[in-house]
Amino acid sequence: MTTSTPLGGNGSANGDPGSRPAPARPRPRLAFVGVDPDARGGIAQFGANLVRGVEDSADTLIVSYRQLYPRFTRPGRQGPDPTSQPSGLDGMPILVPWDLRTWRAAAGTLEGFEPDLVVLQWWSPLFAPCVRFLARRMHRAGARVAIVCHNDRAHEGFPFGQSLTRAALAEADVILTLSAAVAGRVQQLVPHADVRTLHHPPNMPAAGVGEAAGLRERLDWIDGPVVLFFGNVRKYKGLGDLIAAMALVRREVKATLVVAGTFFEPVGDFRAQAQRLGLRLDDEVVLLPGYVPRDQAPALFGRADLVALPYRAASQSGVIAQAALAGKPVVVTDVGGLPEAIGGRGVVVPPEDPKALAAGIVRALQHPPPPPTLPEGGWDDWRDVLLTQVPGRTDATPPPVPPVDGSGVTSTGHTGNGGAAATAVAEAQAQAASPTALTDAMRTDHPHRELAALLGQAMWEVVR
Repeated sequence: MTTSTPLGGNGSANGDPGSRPAPARPRPRLAFVGVDPDARGGIAQFGANLVRGVEDSADTLIVSYRQLYPRFTRPGRQGPDPTSQPSGLDGMPILVPWDLRTWRAAAGTLEGFEPDLVVLQWWSPLFAPCVRFLARRMHRAGARVAIVCHNDRAHEGFPFGQSLTRAALAEADVILTLSAAVAGRVQQLVPHADVRTLHHPPNMPAAGVGEAAGLRERLDWIDGPVVLFFGNVRKYKGLGDLIAAMALVRREVKATLVVAGTFFEPVGDFRAQAQRLGLRLDDEVVLLPGYVPRDQAPALFGRADLVALPYRAASQSGVIAQAALAGKPVVVTDVGGLPEAIGGRGVVVPPEDPKALAAGIVRALQHPPPPPTLPEGGWDDWRDVLLTQVPGRTDATPPPVPPVDGSGVTSTGHTGNGGAAATAVAEAQAQAASPTALTDAMRTDHPHRELAALLGQAMWEVVR
């Protein structure tokens, strides 16, 4: 017969405090602010993957933008991703970048969640006043702030863009970038910031799970190799250079160029260019204008023999990670973080040089280089870095973070660089030589209203 040892009042055998079990650590609370997870585009997909990466280790909240751009602009009229496989994540669409009332509503929602860490997505100076406002409110609420910096500058220019970007990024406790090129420029912009670089994992799976049969049928007739240009078509992405290069490529290799994505430049201009160069449309150059749903995009990469990024400017690109996942070689131009992303396993050519681009494509088609590699950590690396930003959390080991400037020095205990933000506001004010009526109406002594006024001036300069 056995007898049990009675428990003391504190739950330990014989009341021994030394054998008391350690209290369970509460789950960290992470809030994410950015594009709605079911919106179109790579930043929406990136943000959704960030949340999925941490939701098994933390309680999460998503506060998203109800409207990203004015509805009179084409980006402002984009609908959700027409995929057959939605993200399954519930965002709270509250924010409008130019509406202070929505900033306050979002701040109240975030404060009610009591987050340990707030993760803000950054890609355009348009969002500077909103991001700065939220970062300051979250600091007052006791949360740390991480900003994921996709772009340190607007690809196609933005009035007062550098000053607005500095004012927003200076409020972060840590700035996470996706290329050393961007990290270096951010460190120059905000010298005392804690800036770190992580790789860009693939946004989409290797194989599509939706209905891509129609897309495959449109490309199955192609006999020769396929060169793929994927993503939004904007001036800085150099599609005109690629079409010019294809006229030279076809003298050596009977390849077909497939362009798939939303055109923010007149598609008729590219059709006319191809015809002037003697390239047959829907044969030697295939233009597929329109957004490609995320469950169909993998079929395009699977059909390609080579992925081309002829960009004239860049920060980094998720297209490279997607090509790597599909096992496809790439040709990139020597801009931004593109050469860094391929890691010496592709072809790099000068930007805005169709002859050099054509030579690189021919070389890659005739003697394919290995596809870029993907770091093993993937989204787990991002999870680990975010969890180490939670106050008092030390049980996650972050991946090695390369130094931005070669010094290996990173700051600690950073709670926002208010001085740099104030300087940025003053600089932007000095640049506004002729304030509009909108600026005058919004100008007050309140620093957030000051920035909002500058944003109003900037938007006016863009659209007038």
